[in-house]
Amino acid sequence: MSDRSTHKTLENELRAAIESHLLSLACNQIVLAVSGGNDSLVLAHLCGRWRKHWQTEFTFASLDHGMRGQAGARDLNQVIQVAAEWGFACVTRTVDTKQMARRNKRSVEEMARVLRYQFLVETAEEINAAAIFTAHHKNDQVETVLARLIRGSGIFGLSGMREKRIIHERPLIHLIRPFLPFTRQQLVSYATHYGIQPSPDDTNQDLRYTRNRLRHHTIPHLKKYNPQIERAIFRTSAIAAETADYLQSQAADFIDQHGIARKHSLEIPLPKFHAQHMAIQREILRFAHRRMQEPKPPYHLALSQAIDFIQSGRGEKQIPLSKTVRIRLGYESFFVERIDLKPEAWWEDRALLPENCQLTLIFPGRQQIPQSNWAIELSHSSLAGGGQIDLPNHMEITLRTRQAGDRFAPRGMRGKKKSLKRWLIDRKVPKSQRSKLPLIAHKAEIIAIYWDQQWWVGEPYQPNEEDSKDTYCISWHQLM
Repeated sequence: MSDRSTHKTLENELRAAIESHLLSLACNQIVLAVSGGNDSLVLAHLCGRWRKHWQTEFTFASLDHGMRGQAGARDLNQVIQVAAEWGFACVTRTVDTKQMARRNKRSVEEMARVLRYQFLVETAEEINAAAIFTAHHKNDQVETVLARLIRGSGIFGLSGMREKRIIHERPLIHLIRPFLPFTRQQLVSYATHYGIQPSPDDTNQDLRYTRNRLRHHTIPHLKKYNPQIERAIFRTSAIAAETADYLQSQAADFIDQHGIARKHSLEIPLPKFHAQHMAIQREILRFAHRRMQEPKPPYHLALSQAIDFIQSGRGEKQIPLSKTVRIRLGYESFFVERIDLKPEAWWEDRALLPENCQLTLIFPGRQQIPQSNWAIELSHSSLAGGGQIDLPNHMEITLRTRQAGDRFAPRGMRGKKKSLKRWLIDRKVPKSQRSKLPLIAHKAEIIAIYWDQQWWVGEPYQPNEEDSKDTYCISWHQLM
């Protein structure tokens, strides 16, 4: 095959890789991560040649990490010049990565990555872009997987970078790596054919950085044992990705079937969880952690400790899963929930009350609960799912939380009363919710208790079929 024919085949494959992703996006605005290096310029060059055919607008986004002084500023200016010559809009920024790394107690490499993606997402939000394209390739994938293997990553770490993933939820922005199936040499070949002149990056030779040591020393050394080591590692990451996808799908199905989702927490039944394989259990926790709007996954050790805690815990306890998410163990369920929110946020999506709440109820009528986005209504109309209760006219009743000396006469006890504390224990109500449960009371006598999404009405106040004029329906209304 001639060089011209070989190049044409490569160019068609690269173009098709980009095009396949563009067809899946419902937007014609894309951010291109352009550093001035060979790979990103190849991506930009291809997009520039075909953008009219694709009817898509591309915007350069280039970040100077502030670690290379004048060289970094020079490369940033070169990106600006290329963007102007090729007819692209361009957004740039300069940051002090080393200072930010010290402030956040992170490595320079990790901080650089965080700042880069933060900049790319912000740029995408500014121009209403549906996706961010980067020029990561197969060799980058090999280095990533090898670095994670050395750190002791599990199956998800070994799956490496994904060709497409959601990087931001609202608005929805995808991170896409269309060149991931291609090698560095293939991109160099394309650049050579079109005379693309990339900016030299001296940091690529700096052996203080892990990725450079892997590229220049570790991988060449491993080739002595297996000349095809890069292909083998890439194949391993593909197998790991397939396995990870399966585990994720199983965890998602489990959560959909058995999880009870609330705004800041996810309740998972213990018996159903215990019945799952350990690998699925671990992924259920990882999936639940993401549901808490926490993008950084928990460490493998934290997941293992959490599973041990869930398996052996008794009563109501809790354990951190990460800095912002914890696991709280109840009687029949455990809860994955945020721990960095204001206290009132815990009950804003549930019919719970602020502690020491007391509201005189007017019936019939609807009243808003103080300091919450809930209202309670007592009406004569029948409502499916509402609690039915008999209330004599002119009886003074309050909606409140528990108080010392509260007593309750459950149905089936022939009017005999038990302490509210005993009833809550018998019903296995978590301690953390006992002081917030909505109670309808007449003085120290509890008329009804709202728990587990239903009203538990005391026997003396059960509806009387012979006289319905005193029967009221209790219903909740969540306010916008």
